[in-house]
Amino acid sequence: MKYNKLNVERILLGILLLYLISLLGTISEASGKTVSETVTIQPVSHHVVSFKMRKNDPLEISIQVLSGKIDLYIFNSENYPIPTYYERLFYDIYSTFSTTFDAPYTDTWYLEFWNGDNANTAQITITLEHVQTFLTNTITHLSVGLGFLAVIIVINFIGKK
Repeated sequence: MKYNKLNVERILLGILLLYLISLLGTISEASGKTVSETVTIQPVSHHVVSFKMRKNDPLEISIQVLSGKIDLYIFNSENYPIPTYYERLFYDIYSTFSTTFDAPYTDTWYLEFWNGDNANTAQITITLEHVQTFLTNTITHLSVGLGFLAVIIVINFIGKK
């Protein structure tokens, strides 16, 4: 069987291109999300914000209650919108409150700001900052892509002899 350097290079370049496209998709997902808003929550009602988070991604939560008081529930996708289990719960927030939630596993997480008061509205200012951790997949993609590039370079130099 005759060795055809050009076909091998094209195949390897095609594979390298697929890895680069995959790598770009992986990096673009790691941008995170920030939400900053002032919300009025009606009596016996809620306001919900969702985040897609990977395991160990931190979510910085900062709440300033301007009037009333609220409870904060954090649900995973399996237990929202019909809550049967919550991951975290913070009762009776009526002033300034800050915490960090580290996702125990990859999922869509729902933060429910609940006003349980029967008569009064609650007004809150929330700032939520999700910082995604650097992905191990990115390192793997880079390593494999660089490996293919090295093979292409070696084949190119061998073919010039």
